[in-house]
Amino acid sequence: MIVKALGYLIALAIRSHTELRLTITSQETEAGMAQLVFVDLETTGLDAERHGIIEIACIFETDSNREAAGLHSLVNPGAVEHTEGAAAVHKIPREAIDTAPPLLDVLRQFDSRCADGAIVSGWNTKFDEAFLYRAYRQCGLPWRFDYHIFDVWSLYKRLQLIGTLPADLHLGLETMARHFNIVRDGEDAHRALQVVKHRVQEQVLRTSTHDCGELLRTFRRTSPDAAL
Repeated sequence: MIVKALGYLIALAIRSHTELRLTITSQETEAGMAQLVFVDLETTGLDAERHGIIEIACIFETDSNREAAGLHSLVNPGAVEHTEGAAAVHKIPREAIDTAPPLLDVLRQFDSRCADGAIVSGWNTKFDEAFLYRAYRQCGLPWRFDYHIFDVWSLYKRLQLIGTLPADLHLGLETMARHFNIVRDGEDAHRALQVVKHRVQEQVLRTSTHDCGELLRTFRRTSPDAAL
């Protein structure tokens, strides 16, 4: 779980990707940005209909201001299938899952931190959004998020296409974290939340996300479905 690294990777991508920094009008700036909710989930498998969320970590950001406190919790998903493949990746003991707070309690805590129209953000965001949406539906909670998502992977793919990143570099979150020396070889990047937090905390908190806000506003103004 390296959600702290995600914030640092966003800053690196946008700082390098100057071609996407288009002019934003004063009216758009004054209107402010929707809340960005950067989400990283661990699940019991890959199918949102059969598997469930067992860990959630989040960073909340509004109008370029990152909230000091994130959210991190194990989750008891209830009666869902647990796959050996997922267990080999997340390495969370079944006992810890069974004694974790129930899904509804964690979702209520998460939802209380999210504004109406917040944008689900992260790395490979469609995966996390699908599990979140299924969990909200299962628990009878209203889905209040914007229909757009923000996937940081797409920024790095663009950097790779224009030659800023090596063409043969695998664009995985753990690979990118190691590429920028956020997580080093020999460390368990998948479960490295605390390691990453201590290593990049000062850099993340010092980094302005104004460019991230401008980039997202640009994407939303120019996307084909922006008028829907």
